[in-house]
Amino acid sequence: MRPNCHSEESPSLTTQSIQKLLYGRKTAAWALSVSIRTIDYALAAGEFETRRIGRKTLITAGSLKRYAAANHFGPIASSEPVGVIA
Repeated sequence: MRPNCHSEESPSLTTQSIQKLLYGRKTAAWALSVSIRTIDYALAAGEFETRRIGRKTLITAGSLKRYAAANHFGPIASSEPVGVIA
């Protein structure tokens, strides 16, 4: 017989008691109220601390909080065309 994992002795895990530590691009965009493209530009600029799990790049919760607390002025993307050789 399997032990009851929802017994009085085990702590209840709810969404309020678990803090998310890593965010994907879509969830990070939702959390910051910005577009996924804005997240991509910030990732390319190195503005987030990231972790790799397999092929997926995840953004740390701390770097999202720092990004949200900072002011961001100027263009989001570079004004120079990509791949153009002068």
